[in-house]
Amino acid sequence: MTLSSTTEAEAPAASSTSAGEDLSKSALQDNLERKGKNAYYFAHAHKATGPAWDGKAEPRLLSSTTSNNSQEAVPKSTSTFDYAKSNITSYAFLDEPSKIKLYIELKDVGTKCTDEDIVLDWSERSFSLTVHNYHPPAEATTPAPCLCFARLSGPISKATFKRKDQKIILTLIKVEENVTWHTINDKGTPSHEVV
Repeated sequence: MTLSSTTEAEAPAASSTSAGEDLSKSALQDNLERKGKNAYYFAHAHKATGPAWDGKAEPRLLSSTTSNNSQEAVPKSTSTFDYAKSNITSYAFLDEPSKIKLYIELKDVGTKCTDEDIVLDWSERSFSLTVHNYHPPAEATTPAPCLCFARLSGPISKATFKRKDQKIILTLIKVEENVTWHTINDKGTPSHEVV
């Protein structure tokens, strides 16, 4: 009996020691020690190494570096593919087997502008149509009418336009005939109003 009472007396002391150790450790630390990288809390164990929050919602520059490239600074492109300036938002779209036609209505474009005033830049997957001198000089701050698409539904091999009295007809020749284009752009839904 003495032996069993000694064991019982030692047991509470041992359990109180392990309980004291458990109190000094969090559940997260205990879980990590027991299971290592397989621990449930492994992802939460890492401490944030970024700068302390200054209490302001505005972003701040954390660091800056300079490039050691030996190349000269590349000048900005002067291309008319400035997609942010696209301000023609209404046009008719016609999908034919070998070409796409866009009918862009602009009141009196045939009398206000010449063919030289209309600039059409295109590549295999994009185009930009800009109509210069459409607005009178008194409205010089009004941007020129422009229609741009950065990514067409399919590749094109040629782009042309015809200036009519009240509209411009833009024709895009498809690379792949008999392929249906549901929209002019490949986003799935047009970013412009299709009439």
